Amino acid sequence: ITIPAGKELRGWASNHYMTPGFSSTIICDNGVQEPVVLDGGGGNLPVTLRGIDITRAGTSIPANTKGFVIRNTDHAVVEDVQTHHHAIGYQIESQLRMTMNRICTFDVSYAHVNLLGGIEVLFNDCRFGRNGAAGVCPVSYFRISGNVDTFRVSNSVFSDNAGMVTHAVLFDGYSSPNGIFMLTNNHFEQVTHLLVTNHQTMVQRVNLAHNSINIPGQIIAATDDPNWDFQEFTMVGNNCGSTGLQCFPNVNG
Repeated sequence: ITIPAGKELRGWASNHYMTPGFSSTIICDNGVQEPVVLDGGGGNLPVTLRGIDITRAGTSIPANTKGFVIRNTDHAVVEDVQTHHHAIGYQIESQLRMTMNRICTFDVSYAHVNLLGGIEVLFNDCRFGRNGAAGVCPVSYFRISGNVDTFRVSNSVFSDNAGMVTHAVLFDGYSSPNGIFMLTNNHFEQVTHLLVTNHQTMVQRVNLAHNSINIPGQIIAATDDPNWDFQEFTMVGNNCGSTGLQCFPNVNG
C-alpha cells in the first residue's frame, strides 16, 4: 500500500499497544518487502498514517523486510501505528520533518527503527519491544546513518523480553555538521549499551536528560572508531542505577 502526497490512511486502534485482531490490521505475505509506504513524491509533501497494525502472515521473518517505510515527505505524521514480524519495524528515508506519536514495534530481527536521513525526526510516547512471552530480539532499537540534523525521543520505553538488544542507538557511518540528538524522559532496559558508534562516526551534540537507564554495559561505547568525538555531551538528572556513567575512554566531550 502506497499512501501518496497530501493523503491520510486512518484505521482504528483499540489501545496504545494494539492487540492483534482488535485493531485495523494489514497482514502481508512474507514475500512483500515493504507492505506500507508513505511517499510525499518529488515535492516532499505531507502524508499521514494513523491507527494501523502492520504484520506478516506466519511467524518467520524474511531478511531486509520493512513493516513501514516513509520517504520524500515534509511534516509527515504517524500516530498509533504498530509494526511487528519484520526485519525492520520502521524505515525512514530522505524526508524532512516528521513526528511519530505512540508508535509500537516488537518481534523485529534487525532494528526497530532504521533512520537514513531527516532534518527533524521526533518520537513521542512510544514503546520499542514488549513484555510477556519471548519473541524475536533485534540487534538495535535505533540504527542511524546518513545525515540527520535533529533527532529526539521522549517519554518512551525501550524494553524487549525477547532478549538483550545490543544497542539502544547505533550511529553507523553517521556524520552531520549540525546534528543534535536528544533522549529525554525515557526508560531503557534489556539493552547492553546505550550509544554505540562505528565506521568513523562524528556526532556533534548529544543530550541525555531525566532518563532511567538500567543497562549492564556502557552509556557510550565505540566499536571500530576509538576516536569518536563529541563536540558537546550533556547528562542531566538521569537515574543510571548500578550502571553509572561508563564512557569509552577516548570519547571527547
